[in-house]
Amino acid sequence: MLARVPVSAAYPMASLGYVVAAATGVMLLGETVTLGRAIGLVVICLGVFIVGRTV
Repeated sequence: MLARVPVSAAYPMASLGYVVAAATGVMLLGETVTLGRAIGLVVICLGVFIVGRTV
């Protein structure tokens, strides 16, 4: 993957693992997402989106 995508774009995408883990926990394990955690997930997604657009 790094052969085709610059590290500056690929590394922030790794942060989406936190979002996937939270979604999996909610769907498969019935976990709850607190307001603070939800805000954090939104900030991560916004950050990845912003970095993805600037590359």
